[in-house]
Amino acid sequence: LDHTTSPAIAEQVPPRIAPLLGTGCFGFRPTLCIHGMLAEIAYCAGSEGLTVITQDDIKDAFPSVIIEHAVEDYSRTTIDRRLLRLVEVILRGHDQSHQVGIDQGDPLSPPTLNLRLHYCLDLPALGSADPGTTHRYRYVDNLVYQSRSVTGGYEALRQDRALLEQAVFQLKGKGNHPIDLQRQGARINILGFDLSWKEDGVQFGLNRKAIRKLEGRLEKVHEGPYPVDTAREVIQGWIEAQGPAFESGGVCQILDRIQGVAARAGFREVGAREELKDRVESALYHWN
Repeated sequence: LDHTTSPAIAEQVPPRIAPLLGTGCFGFRPTLCIHGMLAEIAYCAGSEGLTVITQDDIKDAFPSVIIEHAVEDYSRTTIDRRLLRLVEVILRGHDQSHQVGIDQGDPLSPPTLNLRLHYCLDLPALGSADPGTTHRYRYVDNLVYQSRSVTGGYEALRQDRALLEQAVFQLKGKGNHPIDLQRQGARINILGFDLSWKEDGVQFGLNRKAIRKLEGRLEKVHEGPYPVDTAREVIQGWIEAQGPAFESGGVCQILDRIQGVAARAGFREVGAREELKDRVESALYHWN
């Protein structure tokens, strides 16, 4: 095995496990993304009255994966024995004695975690839940529940906590109480977006963490070659990812914040205002 093996194997795995994964699983899937999950949440809140949002994360998800369980999961799929053996070798590492934990940076780890959580969480939860009262979403190890009542949110958490403990996973359990977006002043952060209620629908806003994330990425750009060009690409990619947040307006304020972050990171020359404005409008168009 060399450094090219894991990426090559990782390219073969997702197409084989994609038919197994549920519609609520959005992370590391070719045709699904965070925006798709947010759009689903917004639609169901407005059309079905599911305005109570609850979320939690799985604590140390990648380090908690038991290799034997992961290999068993793969054996249920359509991969052949040779590919299964290669998968096991990669997951166990060089000395082949590794029992628990997968490397979060390895290309094979995201599909492995998706498959592990599919069998120990998504599938059992689907059988125990009432789809009309609670919707479940998962982005890798981030769990989001959408229900009509606070009670429904707590019940979904209780069920999933029990299922995860059976598979030797744990929820973080911090700040995971259900939030009814229709309650005045209610707001919840999901994967960098602030969700609130405006008139008759969900509104998305920029979260402070998203701004800090942009600033952190720009600061690291100085460590590599061609910092100005790389900074421009970082800003463009960040803008494209924030499309839902531009729906609520305030483009001028958003542009001020982007230019301010770039200036503090030492990139005053990156991105003329009109160019940035075009990028924001393009991201909003894509989201819509």
